[in-house]
Amino acid sequence: MLDRPIASQDAPSGPARRLLPGVILAFVGIAGLLGASGVAVGAAGAHRGGGDLARTSSEFLLVHAAAIVAGACVAPALGRISVLVVTALGLLAVGAALFGGELAVAALFDWRPVPLAAPTGGLCLIAGWLCLSACAVVAGTRRR
Repeated sequence: MLDRPIASQDAPSGPARRLLPGVILAFVGIAGLLGASGVAVGAAGAHRGGGDLARTSSEFLLVHAAAIVAGACVAPALGRISVLVVTALGLLAVGAALFGGELAVAALFDWRPVPLAAPTGGLCLIAGWLCLSACAVVAGTRRR
């Protein structure tokens, strides 16, 4: 689906046309790193005793990695609202890294280097999900 051409009426113009596929593929790569981190945190927590924080971190990283891949697959179908799609995926990626990363470090090393990372990450996640919803609403109203 990522290599499917965008319909001409929905295609971004100018530099965005060349940039969009690379950015979307970069998000798939970032999702792979988040997913691998989720598995690693889950395994470390199971063997090292990270408790509920490690489990929560692992779940958030894995779930949001999958959400980013799903968003990247849907992005070409959303056409002209690509900036909103990129914003949504970026917020999900940053939010998962901040939230999941802080919980992982706290669970595995009993250290909180950036005390507001988890709340900031949580706000980014909420905003990312809202942006993704807005993408669907805008795409739906344009198709009518």
